[in-house]
Amino acid sequence: MPSTICGIVAREIFDSRGNPTVEVDLLTEDCLFRAAVPSGASTGIYEALELRDNDKARLLGKGVLKAVDNINKMIAPKLKGMDVSKQVEIDRMMVETLDGTKNEWGWSKSKLGANAVLAVSMAVCRAGAAAKELELYEYIAQLAGRPTDRFVMPVPSFNVINGGSHAGNRLACQEFMVLPIGATSFREAMNIGAEVYHTLKSVIKKKYGQDACNVGDEGGFAPSVQDNTEALDVLMEAIKASGHEAKVKIGTDVAASEFYDANTKVYDLDFKNPAGSAPEMKKSSVEMVEYYKTWIERYPLVSIEDPFDQDDWEAYTLFNAQVGKDTQIVGDDLLVTNPNRVKKALDCKACNALLLKVNQIGSITEAIEASNMSQASGWGVMVSHRSGETEDSFIADLAVGLCAGQIKTGAPCRSERLAKYNQLLRIEEELGGLALYAGLQYRQPHLVAGFPLPSMPTPAKKVVIVGYGPTGHALTSALLNKGAGKCQVTVLCEEPHPAYNRVKLTTLFDHRCPNKLALSTEDWCRSNGVELIFGKAEKIDLAGKCVHYSLNKAGTSGQATYDDLVLATGSKPFVPPAPPGLTPETKGIFVYRTIGDSFDIIEHAKGAKRAAVIGGGLLGLEAAKAALDLKLEQVDIVEMMPYLLAVQIDAEAGALVKEKVEKLGIKVHVNTKTLEVLTGPTGVTGLRISEDGVESVLDVQMVIISAGVRPRQELAEACGLDLGGRGGVKVDGCMRSTTNPNVYAVGEVASLDGGMCYGLSAPGYAQAEVLAENVLDAQATARYKGSDLSTKLKLLGVDVASFGSTQAFWTERVYTCDDTSKVKNLVSRGDGTYKKLVFTPDGKSLLGGVLIGDVEDFAKLTAVSKRPDLGGLSAEEVLAGATPKVDDGGDGTNLGLDDLVCNCYSVPKGVIKQAIKDGADTFDEIKRRTKAGTGCGTCISTGPQPRLLAHTLRELGRSKGICSCLPFSLAEVEELAKARQLKTFDALIAQVSHVGPCKVANCPAMATVNPVLEKLFFGKKKGDGLDLKGQLKALREDLKTFVEDVNCHPILVRLAWHDSGTYDKRISSWPECGGANGSIVYSPEIDHGANNGLSKAVKYLEPFKSDYPLVSWADLIQMASATAVECAGGPRIPMKYGRKDVSGPEGCPAPLSRGTAGNAGLPDAEAPFGCGAPSAGEHLRNIFYRMGFDDKGIVALSGAHTLGRAFKERSGTVEQGYGESNATKYTKTVSLCPVRHDGKPGVGMPGGKSWTKQWLKFDNSYFTQYKENDPELVWFSTDRALHQDDGFKQYFSIYAQDQSAFFRDYAEAHKMLSELGSQFDPEGGITID
Repeated sequence: MPSTICGIVAREIFDSRGNPTVEVDLLTEDCLFRAAVPSGASTGIYEALELRDNDKARLLGKGVLKAVDNINKMIAPKLKGMDVSKQVEIDRMMVETLDGTKNEWGWSKSKLGANAVLAVSMAVCRAGAAAKELELYEYIAQLAGRPTDRFVMPVPSFNVINGGSHAGNRLACQEFMVLPIGATSFREAMNIGAEVYHTLKSVIKKKYGQDACNVGDEGGFAPSVQDNTEALDVLMEAIKASGHEAKVKIGTDVAASEFYDANTKVYDLDFKNPAGSAPEMKKSSVEMVEYYKTWIERYPLVSIEDPFDQDDWEAYTLFNAQVGKDTQIVGDDLLVTNPNRVKKALDCKACNALLLKVNQIGSITEAIEASNMSQASGWGVMVSHRSGETEDSFIADLAVGLCAGQIKTGAPCRSERLAKYNQLLRIEEELGGLALYAGLQYRQPHLVAGFPLPSMPTPAKKVVIVGYGPTGHALTSALLNKGAGKCQVTVLCEEPHPAYNRVKLTTLFDHRCPNKLALSTEDWCRSNGVELIFGKAEKIDLAGKCVHYSLNKAGTSGQATYDDLVLATGSKPFVPPAPPGLTPETKGIFVYRTIGDSFDIIEHAKGAKRAAVIGGGLLGLEAAKAALDLKLEQVDIVEMMPYLLAVQIDAEAGALVKEKVEKLGIKVHVNTKTLEVLTGPTGVTGLRISEDGVESVLDVQMVIISAGVRPRQELAEACGLDLGGRGGVKVDGCMRSTTNPNVYAVGEVASLDGGMCYGLSAPGYAQAEVLAENVLDAQATARYKGSDLSTKLKLLGVDVASFGSTQAFWTERVYTCDDTSKVKNLVSRGDGTYKKLVFTPDGKSLLGGVLIGDVEDFAKLTAVSKRPDLGGLSAEEVLAGATPKVDDGGDGTNLGLDDLVCNCYSVPKGVIKQAIKDGADTFDEIKRRTKAGTGCGTCISTGPQPRLLAHTLRELGRSKGICSCLPFSLAEVEELAKARQLKTFDALIAQVSHVGPCKVANCPAMATVNPVLEKLFFGKKKGDGLDLKGQLKALREDLKTFVEDVNCHPILVRLAWHDSGTYDKRISSWPECGGANGSIVYSPEIDHGANNGLSKAVKYLEPFKSDYPLVSWADLIQMASATAVECAGGPRIPMKYGRKDVSGPEGCPAPLSRGTAGNAGLPDAEAPFGCGAPSAGEHLRNIFYRMGFDDKGIVALSGAHTLGRAFKERSGTVEQGYGESNATKYTKTVSLCPVRHDGKPGVGMPGGKSWTKQWLKFDNSYFTQYKENDPELVWFSTDRALHQDDGFKQYFSIYAQDQSAFFRDYAEAHKMLSELGSQFDPEGGITID
């Protein structure tokens, strides 16, 4: 039975040096598991980030409350419910998903902190061992793939003399150690170490006095020796005096990075001499090699750690080549337990041993990977403590479990060091004869036990995918899911958007928010190790196995090499060859395929009144829906076939669709040819058409071509791949090109056996699964043999579905057949509905059918068509609505476990039901686990998935959503009611809930849902029945949900600031004085604004104004701003409401009230300043003093404003203004959405295609990061003034050190700004907190 995480609690404790560190308690159903992380004094610059608070007023800035907070608020909620035995999965989630930060050497943990991640990782490891009923060292051995029938005890490396950064003497080397390799057991090694240690103490006392016997952080002595040779001589004297000379060798940790000068490339062996170093004490790398060789010749020195600087790779390679055969060269700062740096060291033969410190890399999984990689290459591995330790003995078990052969955890002194040694004694005692001591084989401990070396990880196969549409993403996901670690995926994405749902592209014309279509994001790719390149593939070099591409930005070229190449290039719009001028090159004529196409259409529609759509198929009706959403006066559909949707349905069904479409106000022209494109100075002005032989002219200013698609095969054709008879790349059942075994094709560009290319999503998804298996496994038997082309869509509000038992139902157009020797057709016609069922001639089997208007039975009928007979029913009974009885488990779906619920991804009911049992209790979670509903989504909106979810949750006794009878969110209920036109509560329950009445006493569902239905279908507003205060309270809750969902924090804040920032205290009359009076919603004010996104922000808020009519625009804007700040992580602002609005655009304040010299009143300006201000500081004061702010308020507001604006990528200083330029470390280029404060996607300020990574996190990073010498940041004169002006800089410094002070002062300034110029009714305002 798996053991799951019930809770995780982190706290700040203290390590052995008195510094704060992180401790975690992990609670499962049965027990509590605790782990504490160490901290180093001498740290390599390449270590993962140890997150500290940097609050100098507390614990000298070394507090770890940020790391603790990250565990409690970000990690713990995400890990709750996970199986503790899934160590790799949990570690990867923390490192790659929850943190996701990377540098040149891999995952850096700079968001959560390596100390936060490691504490949880260690606790999970302990809990996993308990869940498996194993000792911790046994469990670690299993995780590492090591044998568990016997174990090797490590040789202890006792640090007995300290120097370097660990001591106040002049000793350059950081540590000198004794290794009892001649012992026969770990206990004997401990005895030897203790005896040498105490003998050394006597020697030191005699030579240097009692004070020299004080111990350092790690228990070693720090006598006042003058150089390294003296220290070695003292140590040898003690070893001899102890009587253990034959069994003891010496090791050293030089920590040479501490005394290396990167500028002069010199090592200073006397760097701690206050009088300065003599010339002979400064040595080059080559001289250091010779220096160390004299030690090896003179002393029994067998291990040297960090003999050179962490970047002096050439010196390491030289030294290893000369002494590495007999001497262990250990990489600590060089390798930092990082598999990527280990790989580099292996490649250049830099060293031959790894010092393994778990907190250098930050997770147990990565530490194991580094160890296995090292041992597989014949290296030694020494598990190590840190100078700041705790009583946690985890590394003792780690050393045994990994068969490391060596452990370094200080002198046999100090309890936090002995905690590890004593644990090793216990392990050895417990194992008895199964414990073997590494001894002389400390570098190759596997030889003692007869173990094989760990196998070197197989190099990941390099897979390049050209095209990142829905099918490309499905393939990427399949490769990751089926072959974690087996392939390295690179995706070339020609569009500036990662994969998005093209089926729902028409919804963009309503919400204008691309991230609502997103199937993937840059963050998803990064967290899953996928290299996403925004660029266009230009050429395929089959012989060189590489793809040449040009980047979307600046056209820079590059190439991606591959082991296997997948063409997922999809399709392109078909543009009819006639008449002349019917081409996107003509102004006003567009194709409809991408987000970019959609925004081009939206922009052109601003100046158009009428539009025509060429094409009456699926894509044509989608384009017509898009045009309809643009509120044009007239939309025409021009279709050359005799009826609409001729590929999917029959003529009678097509006629009914035409009737329904025309009721929406769209004019449909079937059996119509386009004869001529009419143009004028502004572009297209009309189309001359021939409808049933009668010519006429359509007066249109826009034409959308949506007449079908063709495979994008140009790349394949140019490199000589075989093509199918109807286009596309010819592939076999493995989806492999018939020309080249290392090239595959998938989706709309794939021609199976040279036949058809499938233009629907479902076949592409099925192909992706087959292709992934064959790429990952050469022996795979998976083959693609064709797809079910059943579809269910809502086109222009019309439900249309067709289904069939075989692919031939469509390819042979069986649904149009009237031959009674081949089929038996039965038709049912209703009020706006049409059902045609096609049976075998004897009426005993259902071949398929067409549904218009009412598609509720689509899933049931599709399932019946797959069965051999009608289960005893007649064809007429099936037409009347009866379906063969199936054991559906009582959920009312009439679907068996093997029947499909989601046709797009071929997901059967049983898979979804199991996912629900495993914890998926929302549609989103079902999508994540099964993909059901991520395609067209109709299995949710009009299909059986809601009923299945409701019944299964009730069956399991789990509550979710509004009530057990409606276990959905209110927003989901609204979408279901809208999609199914369910106008009453009873109708809703009957269609989407479980069978039977709700058994919950005082069920809240009806009272909660009825207002939504009344709003949807009867025009009732959400705020109806509430007074102003009630509407304000309800509005705030809605805004919280909205902001967290869409995450448009900055634009909402700026909208409020522009509304209130017009205030001039010198003007006494209202509304002339400006301020927060709602005038920003009118075009005069928006036109004066500094950002063209203000109109978008107003559009965002219009639905709220409609729902809560008593709330003024001024209140709505200011509430949205305060909510946005709080949701972005900022302070809660004590607001008051009741503001009056200006009556119209004539009430907008004069432009002069916007600040000095027409300036918008925002702190980003350069000289010459308005109104004669001699400096940037005076310019700021001119702006803010007129509003009544003092210097403190200026700095607080300016700091908040500058977040996001300060980055070069988003700066107006680039040539294109707010457009694309070279990315910086703070920014990324993706027009989809920026990173939110919580890591999710969101909508930020518009303008160009660049988004700041840090825009949506409200904190004091402006004050801590925004430095004049940072080349990535724009340094305006006004910013310099905030940092340097005597009146401002005091607050700048305070906010840099104390975020709470910034939050407090910002909240005060924000509240004041929100009330400037406001007239309240009642006069004292309204508070709702």
